[in-house]
Amino acid sequence: LNNKLDKGTYTGNAQDLKTDIDNIQIGGRNYILKSSGVLLTKTDSGTSNHQLGTSFKEFKSLRNKDLIISFDLELIDAIASSTIFTRQRVGFETEFVYEDGSIDYIGLWYELGDGEVNNYKNRYIGTFKLADKDITSVTNTAVHIQGLSSGQIKVSNLKLEIGNKATDWTPAPEDKQDRLQDITGNIGVGKTDTSATEKL
Repeated sequence: LNNKLDKGTYTGNAQDLKTDIDNIQIGGRNYILKSSGVLLTKTDSGTSNHQLGTSFKEFKSLRNKDLIISFDLELIDAIASSTIFTRQRVGFETEFVYEDGSIDYIGLWYELGDGEVNNYKNRYIGTFKLADKDITSVTNTAVHIQGLSSGQIKVSNLKLEIGNKATDWTPAPEDKQDRLQDITGNIGVGKTDTSATEKL
């Protein structure tokens, strides 16, 4: 919607615009645990992944929800090759398992191309919609770099939120709570951690 308004290509009437605005859902809560900083980087040839945890608890509340995945992506002269791996890409994927046994593979991928030189530095964002049926689990949550031949790739500050409008990266509330417990534990044994306090 923002892109269409900026470019002057929006074709709806006033009521359409109001409906589109009303349908914007802003989430904000990050459901990926320990998502800060560089999660995965690679400068050598091959394939790598980094497994992550999620903080979803009430799976049934996810039914038919919109999701947003976003992360900071940096590519420096990155070249991938089909001789190294069948796919040449970098990104994030997780699996939502439904009560009927079916699986939604929700993933946001940057396709590197076979033998192409890639330079990129930006926030990479994608939106998805879950099926209108009950979810029993979320599994195999990971960041992947596949088929790199040379160059450098970094994936940082991952966020998975409910809604259809991306918000700035924030840690999961559980990570903040864990950090607070660490700090209060240090205080309890007579230690100080001013740098940690500043990060909260």
